Amino acid sequence: MSRDHKMIVQTAYLAWLRSELRLLPVIPIKAADRAARLPLAEVYVPLRVVERAQIEEFRRLTRGEFEPEREYRQRAEALENLKQSEGVFALFSDPLPGAGQQRVKRMLLIGDAGSGKTTTLHFGALILAEALLRNDPASAKQHLGLRGDPLPLPIYMRLTLAMKWLRDTPEGRQRARTANPLLDWLDSQVAPQVAEFLALRAAQPAETLAGEPELPSPTAWQTALADVPLSALIRAGGCLLLLDGLDETGDTPRRVEMQHWIAGLAQSCPRNRYLVASRPFKDSAIPGFIERHLSPLNSDEMKELLSKWFGAAYRNDPGRLQQRSVSDEVGYLWGILERNPRLFDMCTNPLLLTSVALLVYTGVGLPRERAELYNRLVYLLLETWRILQLAGGKLPESQAARPVLFGESVGSVQRRLQQLAAWMQQNQRREVTLEEVVAQLAPQYAEDMEWSAEEARVYVTKLLDSLALDSGILQRRDAGYSFAHYTLQEYLTARDYDQRPDGVTRLLALRNESRWKETILLAVGHWATSGVTDKARALLRGLLDANEPEALLLAGDALDDADSSRVPELAPLRRAATARLRTLAALTDDWRTTAHPDPVLRNRAATMLDRLDADAGRPGLDLAQDDYWAARIEPGTFSMGDQNGQYDDEKPQFDCTIRRPYALARFPVTNRQYLLFVEALAGRGTAEAVGAARQLLPLMQEHEQKPEDFRPRYWPGARYRAGEGNHPVV
Repeated sequence: MSRDHKMIVQTAYLAWLRSELRLLPVIPIKAADRAARLPLAEVYVPLRVVERAQIEEFRRLTRGEFEPEREYRQRAEALENLKQSEGVFALFSDPLPGAGQQRVKRMLLIGDAGSGKTTTLHFGALILAEALLRNDPASAKQHLGLRGDPLPLPIYMRLTLAMKWLRDTPEGRQRARTANPLLDWLDSQVAPQVAEFLALRAAQPAETLAGEPELPSPTAWQTALADVPLSALIRAGGCLLLLDGLDETGDTPRRVEMQHWIAGLAQSCPRNRYLVASRPFKDSAIPGFIERHLSPLNSDEMKELLSKWFGAAYRNDPGRLQQRSVSDEVGYLWGILERNPRLFDMCTNPLLLTSVALLVYTGVGLPRERAELYNRLVYLLLETWRILQLAGGKLPESQAARPVLFGESVGSVQRRLQQLAAWMQQNQRREVTLEEVVAQLAPQYAEDMEWSAEEARVYVTKLLDSLALDSGILQRRDAGYSFAHYTLQEYLTARDYDQRPDGVTRLLALRNESRWKETILLAVGHWATSGVTDKARALLRGLLDANEPEALLLAGDALDDADSSRVPELAPLRRAATARLRTLAALTDDWRTTAHPDPVLRNRAATMLDRLDADAGRPGLDLAQDDYWAARIEPGTFSMGDQNGQYDDEKPQFDCTIRRPYALARFPVTNRQYLLFVEALAGRGTAEAVGAARQLLPLMQEHEQKPEDFRPRYWPGARYRAGEGNHPVV
C-alpha cells in the first residue's frame, strides 16, 4: 500500500464525506435548494449517553411504576441518575496518562425516533473530517470531547443502503456471501460517489474553492483507488466506523444478519473503533459492543439548541427581516414551554423541539394541543413545498431548477399522505418501497386525472422524490420512503380515519393495541380542535362504555391531550371520566369496597386526574381542614438531621431553635400546594396567599433571594410536570 496513494484516497473520501454531511437533512427553513438548509455545525448540541438501567428507571417512573411509599425518593434518584452521563464521543478517547481508563472501542447507541442518533453520527463524522483535512486535532477535542493521537479516520455507513444493495441486487447478493459484505458495499457503492464528487469539484472555477483544501484530480483518485480501495483503510485500522440505522435494515432475519455482519467486521478488523446507532428493538445487542442510550435533552441543552437554531435560521435566510433578537425568540418559546409541561416533555426530543421552533420562526404560533400543533406543522411544510413547485423550483437566491409538478393543492397532497400513512400503520410498516407507494396512490390519480397507469406511476414517483427532497415530511433512503418522524405517520393516520364513515368504530376496535394509542389520541385531538366534536364525543363515549380500566385511562389521556377544558361540548364526558377515575384511584368514600386491587392502576388513575386538573377534591390535602394537621410544635430547640443517615441530604446533625409554634402536617407538601406558594411569592394567586407571601419579602431581600430561587430543582420549568401535582415536592 503506497503511502501517497493512501493519503489521496483518505483526503478525497473526507472531502466527499464533509460535503455530504455538512447540512441538516430534514426540516428546512424553506423548501429551497440544499444551500438554504441549516449547517449542521451551527445547530448541533452535543448529546449525552446513559446506561440502560438509568433510562429504564426513568421510563418506569414516567409510567407510574413505583411503590407509593418510595415515590418521592425514587423520583429524585431517577432524575439525579440521568445527570450521571457522558458525551458520546468522549467515551472513544485515548486514556489519559496514568488514569488507567479503558478506551471504548465498540458501542451500540440506542435512541428513540428524533432523539438525535443520526445527527450525532453525522456531526462526529463532520468534525473529524474537518479536523483531519485541516490538521487540527484540537477541534475534535473542543467539539466532540474526543482525544486521540492520531485522530481516527471517520467512515460513515448508512446500513439501510448497504442492506438494500446486498439483498436486493444481483451483484449485492453475490457479495453478501463474502467474509465482509459491508466492505464490499463500501468499495462498490460509495467509491463511485466520491469519484463523481471529485469530477464536479474539478469542473468548478478556482475562485469558488478559495480556502478549501486541495483535492486530487479524478485521474489521481482512480489510480490511487486501484492500489488502496476504501476497504483497505478499514483493514489497516485507525478508523472510527459510524454505522447508522441498524433497526431500519428490515425484518428480524435481516436485522440479525446485519448484526452478524457488524460483529464479523469488528472481529476481522479489530484495530478500529465502532459506533452503531439504532432505535430500540428486541435482541438488539451485538457481541463485544457496550450499550448506551441517548439521554433526553435537559433544560440547558434545550435552551442551547433553541439559541443555535434561531441564530442559524436568521444567518442562513438573508431574505427574512429579523423582527426580534435570537434571545427574544428563545425567551418567547421558552415561556410557552415552561407553562405547558406536556409540550415541555415532548420537546426533550430534539426533532420536536426544532419543529416547534420552526413554527415560532415562521409566525404560525404554538397551540397547546398536539393534534393542532402537528396540523400547523404539516400545513407549513406542505405549503412551503407547494410554493416552490409552482415557482418552477426557482427562488430569488437559487438558480437550481427542478421539475414543475401539476399544481396540486396542499389538501390533496395531504390526503394522499394520509392514505399512505394509514396503510403503513395498518401493516406495521415504518418504511415502504416505491412500488408499494405506487400501488397505493397511483390508482386514485389515474381515476381522478384520467391518466394511464404509466402516467400515474411517473407522477407518484416525482411527487415522492420532491416531497422527500424539499418538504421535511418524508425521507428517502435508497428506493425506500418513510415519514421523518413516526408521530407524523400516526397523526396522518388519524386524519385518514377522519375521512372514513366508520372511522370511530374502527378506532374503538383498536383501543387495546398499543401501537394505535397515539393515533386514537390524535384523532380525538383533531376532532376537538377542528370543531368536529360529534366524532370526538362518540369515540370518548365508546371508550367509557367499554368499562375497562385501560380504556378509561385512554379516554382521560385523550381529554387531556385535546385540552378538553376549553371545549364545552366535551364537558359532560370530562365529568364522567373524572368521576370514574376517582373511583379507580380509590378517592371516593366507598373506596374500601370499590378500589381496584392493582396499585399501579390506582396510581395511574390519580396521575391522570392531576393531568386533567381534577385532583383538587382531596379533603386530606386541604390545609383548611383540621384533619390535615397532625400536631402542634411548640417553641424550643430540636435536633435535626442524622449524621449516620443513609442519604447525604440527611447530614449533618444540628440543633435548630424555633421561636414560635408550628403545625406539623399529616402529609408531605405536594407539587400542587408548593406551586401556590411560588406563585404567591411572585404576586400571583388569591389575595390571601399574596398577602401572606409579602410578609416574607423583607427576609428574602435580606438574603438576596428571588421568587424563582424557590422553584424545586426537579421541576422542568415554571411548574411541575403534568401528572405530578400530587407528588411530594422535592
